[in-house]
Amino acid sequence: MTISPSILLASAGTGKTYRLVHRVLALLLSGASLEGLLATTFTRKAAGQILERVLSLLAQTVSDDAAREAVREQLVKEGLSLDTLERETCLALLGRLLRGIHLARISTLDAWFVKAVQLSSLELGLPPGWALAAEDEDAALRAEAVSRLVRETDDAHLSGLLVDLRGRARATSRGVHGALMEVVGQGYDLLCAAAPDAWERWQPLPAPDAASVREALARFAEWPLPVTKAGTPVKAWQSGRNDIIAAVTAHLIDAPVDTALLTKGLLGKLLAGEEKFSSHVIEPELVECLAPLIGALGSAPLQEVARRTRSRHELLSAFATRYAEAKRAARRYRFDDLPRLLAQGQGQGQGLGSDTLAFRGLGHVQHLLLDEFQDTSLPQWLVLEPLARQLFSDPSGERSAFCVGDVKQSIYGWRGGEPRLLGGLGAELGVTPDTLEHNYRSSPIVLDAATRVLSKVASWPALSEQPALHEAAYRWDQRWPKHNAANKDMPGAVSLWEAGDPSARMRDRFAAVIERAADLAAEAASASPGATVGVLVRGNKAIPRLLHALRRRGVAASGEGGNPVTDAEAVQLALSALHLADHPGDGLARLHVARSPFGEALGFVDHTDDEGAAALALRLRCALLERGYGGVLTNWQREIVEAGGGDAGDSDAGDSDAGDSDAGERDAPAGFGAWDRRRFAQLVEQATAWDARADLRPSAFVASVRISKVEDPDASRVKVMTVHAAKGLEFHAVILPELHPALRVTECAVIVGHGDPLQRPDTVVTGAKRDVLPLDPSLEDLAHQTWGRSFDEALCLLYVGLTRAMRRLDIVLPVPGKGDPKLSLGGLVRWTLEGSGDGRGDADGADADEGDSGVDAKRAVEGVNADDAADA
Repeated sequence: MTISPSILLASAGTGKTYRLVHRVLALLLSGASLEGLLATTFTRKAAGQILERVLSLLAQTVSDDAAREAVREQLVKEGLSLDTLERETCLALLGRLLRGIHLARISTLDAWFVKAVQLSSLELGLPPGWALAAEDEDAALRAEAVSRLVRETDDAHLSGLLVDLRGRARATSRGVHGALMEVVGQGYDLLCAAAPDAWERWQPLPAPDAASVREALARFAEWPLPVTKAGTPVKAWQSGRNDIIAAVTAHLIDAPVDTALLTKGLLGKLLAGEEKFSSHVIEPELVECLAPLIGALGSAPLQEVARRTRSRHELLSAFATRYAEAKRAARRYRFDDLPRLLAQGQGQGQGLGSDTLAFRGLGHVQHLLLDEFQDTSLPQWLVLEPLARQLFSDPSGERSAFCVGDVKQSIYGWRGGEPRLLGGLGAELGVTPDTLEHNYRSSPIVLDAATRVLSKVASWPALSEQPALHEAAYRWDQRWPKHNAANKDMPGAVSLWEAGDPSARMRDRFAAVIERAADLAAEAASASPGATVGVLVRGNKAIPRLLHALRRRGVAASGEGGNPVTDAEAVQLALSALHLADHPGDGLARLHVARSPFGEALGFVDHTDDEGAAALALRLRCALLERGYGGVLTNWQREIVEAGGGDAGDSDAGDSDAGDSDAGERDAPAGFGAWDRRRFAQLVEQATAWDARADLRPSAFVASVRISKVEDPDASRVKVMTVHAAKGLEFHAVILPELHPALRVTECAVIVGHGDPLQRPDTVVTGAKRDVLPLDPSLEDLAHQTWGRSFDEALCLLYVGLTRAMRRLDIVLPVPGKGDPKLSLGGLVRWTLEGSGDGRGDADGADADEGDSGVDAKRAVEGVNADDAADA
């Protein structure tokens, strides 16, 4: 009995997991062994849900005849020839699965790679006892590598490096070390992913020879210029020619040249693709005459781009060497390292094929199921490719492969996800993909809104001056599939809201958006007690503000995937106290502690007391050495946080960022609420775990707490999270309050050429400013490719956000104001849903009321009232 290989191209809510679960059942019922089946997905939670649904579905087939018949019908669609499905068969399979559940390989790709590398550590050159690094451990290893790089670089190279980083260091206000950390953070993964010669592949066009430049200069000097009605040359043309002649003459004698001419005046217009300068047509013959002059003036900027690219490659290579040494010495590696190591091992003929790994205990893979394939990175695919090719083309029919994904939900490009792998997989493997079009999640009104926003992006007026993005939008529109609601009677509502005062700064208008979003979430949660509500944002920064706004309204809310426990004031105070143990002179941390219950409990109430601060630091360090972090924090929990203040005796204790909790403006409360107590208990758990790897510097623990995400144990119906974290989830009501930030897709610091998605990126260029791109058509084309990929990912992010909603979708935007970005996801939503480019036209059903935050206008886009949708 055989099941054919299959590739599914899906859309949101079309039942990807449903199909995968039935595929697993079909394989098991056809005789496949548990250990011969490998099903992978992107997150541990998703992997757990797949296994849970397999077991749940089997249990239903045992207890419910109708459910068993429905499963049989779907199994037939999966290719299983099955006239009847007996209860005894299902019961036997359920028992087999439960008894052998430890053999079931339904996991993340990362987990599979970890096991594969563990079985191949010797061949891959890994040190004995290696382990995966925590975030703070990896950050420390990177910092160590950067410090070594600075120490070991000779003065001449270091001087050049500092010159290149001067602007970045000034911009980040973090100094040279901070700038280096940022550079390696952005570039290291690209260094590993790109082909070895990618950084040298692009070379600037050779400068025209001096003879041709002189000839063109002479022709230009005699060129008849446009004249005024009085018969005199147009002033702008005359001065422009004089400036160009002077600059080119300077170039010919190797004198300093003002290359700003390339961005303004006649040459600026020409390079920008415009046909007129100062109201007069730039003739094609003149364009031909100016070409050698532009080549001469543009040679230096292009050579500088090449030099910066070589310099960045040299820097990243030097860092990579030291980083690898630091990881090896610490025996700590990242998840991303593992597929790279395996791919290198396979490429070097070290015998690390699937048969070898199976012999060592990884098990023979007879059936491969790949979920969320659009998020697979190239290094991961290079490891999986040999096995996938075998299974997709197995002539015996006894082995199979199944792949499902949605290129419109590819939002992990920054982590290496390559959606084009899925798009080209069918042609590469000779399998015709099937499509899933019927959405079982959302109401027709929600789906129609998503289609209105995202099916005609190329018509958006904001793209009229962005040809590269317009081309990417056109490709997006061409790929847009039908979205058919399976339940056409499901009620729903889509509303577009505006908040804030048009005359206010964006920061203040966004504060009004936060308040409006919190109001909507509270309303949706109270209108339907069983409904789930998702407040989805683009970045983590807005999450604490939203959680705080919801708590002020009495709404219990939590974040999926968790946030650092620093979103509680009691935790911030404890971290400030621990920070003082390392830095007793930090005035901000002193003030934070002294004006809080911690200050009273620790005997430090005067932030100006230098001797008191030094004595407190000594007591804290001694307490940490004697009782450990877990013991100290447990004592604080009992005697300060849960008691609401009091004498903690010598029991002892953030970071100079403690001012985030407004300690300078108000005293901390005498007691702490349930939220603070709950989060502080999680801090105690972190402290207890930290004792196993305790550092002599309390600041190391503080830094770890600030970046470690911990999920609130309270399973609230209202979730506040990023769109990335919400991927794969669904909510009865979704609120999108952060679509207004500018899309800076044309400000990429690094240009990457990646022609073949099945191969490594073949070209990398850094340091190319936008005004340099027109000087070299090949460089401009590479930049346009990079911008297009970034814009595509932004559209994917919007698609994921819109399609999490089942019945109700609220989009909250700041009311338009002066200086707003022309290019933003919010602008696209406003233009499509309101039907006007500026978004200020009247809409039916609009009502407005004046509040403390200024204008707060709602525009109901279509559908039933939001209250009715929440009750539905």
